[in-house]
Amino acid sequence: MTLTSTPKLSEQRPARGLGMPPVLRNHPTQSAATITGWKAVSFGLPFLVAGVLIECAALDLLRGHKNAPAWLIGLLGGLFFSAGSFLVVHGLRGAARKAEHERESASRPGEPWLADHHWEREGVRFSAFYAMLQRLLAALVWNAFVIPFFWVGLNQRGLGRAFS
Repeated sequence: MTLTSTPKLSEQRPARGLGMPPVLRNHPTQSAATITGWKAVSFGLPFLVAGVLIECAALDLLRGHKNAPAWLIGLLGGLFFSAGSFLVVHGLRGAARKAEHERESASRPGEPWLADHHWEREGVRFSAFYAMLQRLLAALVWNAFVIPFFWVGLNQRGLGRAFS
C-alpha cells in the first residue's frame, strides 16, 4: 500500500488510482458526501436558510405574490431544507470526527491506526448482514410504493398512458 504524506500525520491518505486495490475490501464507505467538515456546513447553510424562507412564504409568514399553489411551494421549501440540513449535520459530524481524530493522533503518536477507528484489541469482525438487511428493506419499501402506479398502468385504460 502506498501512502501520500503531508505535514500532518492525520492527513496521510492511501494512494488511489487506476489499478490500485480498494482501501478496505468488503467494508462500507465512511462518507455519504464528497464534502465534509466546515466546508459542508458553509455550503449547506444557504440551502437550509432558503428552505426556511420558502416554507415561511408557503405559510404566508412573508408577504409576496405566489405564482404556485402553497403545497407546491411548501414541498420545494422542504426539499431545500432537507438538503441543507443534511449537509450541515454531515459537516458538523465530520468536523467533530476530525477533532477527535486529531486528539487521538496527538495522544498516541506511535500508533496512528488507533486514531481513526476504535479497534477492539481482540480483533476486528465485520458482518454485512445488517447492511444487506437494510438494502432488502429499502427494496421492499420501494416496490410497495411503485405497486399502485403499476396497477393503474395495467388496469386503467387511458389513465396510465401519459405519453400517447
